[in-house]
Amino acid sequence: MLKQRKVLPKQARQQAEQRLLKQIIQSKLWQESQHIGCYLARQDELDTAAIIQHSVHVGKKISAPVTTGPSSMKFVRYQPGDICHVHPKYGVSEPSQQKEDSSSDIDLLIVPAVALDVEGHRLGYGAGYYDRFLQKHPALINRTIGIAFKCCYCDSIMPEPHDQKMAYTILA
Repeated sequence: MLKQRKVLPKQARQQAEQRLLKQIIQSKLWQESQHIGCYLARQDELDTAAIIQHSVHVGKKISAPVTTGPSSMKFVRYQPGDICHVHPKYGVSEPSQQKEDSSSDIDLLIVPAVALDVEGHRLGYGAGYYDRFLQKHPALINRTIGIAFKCCYCDSIMPEPHDQKMAYTILA
C-alpha cells in the first residue's frame, strides 16, 4: 500500500485531496463538530491542509497530535502557520510550542490510514498511537473518520485485539 501511495502522480493526489475536503465538509460529523483533531500530513499521506484551513475559516477549532512518549500522544491546539518540527523517528510534523492538552475537547478525530477496509478496520504504521489514544478517549470512538487514498482499499484487514475500528471511512 505504501508503494502504491508513493507512486501516485501529483495530479491524482491533488484530485484526491479535493475529493477528501468535499466529503469531509459534507459529513454530518464535521458539520456537527466544533473541535477537530487532525493530523498534519507527512510525505505521501493525504494532505489535510485544506481541511484545516477550511475548518478554521468557518470557526472550528483544530488540534494536532504531539507524541508524549514512545507509545502515547496528545492533541494540542493548532493554527495554520504555527511553527512545527519534524519528529526525528516518525517524520511527522508536530506543533513546536508547548500548548495545553486539548485532547478531551475534540469532538471529531480525523485519522490517517495506510489502508482501510469496508468494515472500518484501519492499517496504520504499526506503532499503535491512535489505538491507544482512542482507548483513553472512548467517547471519540464513534466520532472517528479514517482517511486513505482509494488505491489503499483492502477487502479485509485482519485486526488485532487492540486495534480500534473507525466509525467512518473516506477513500479519496
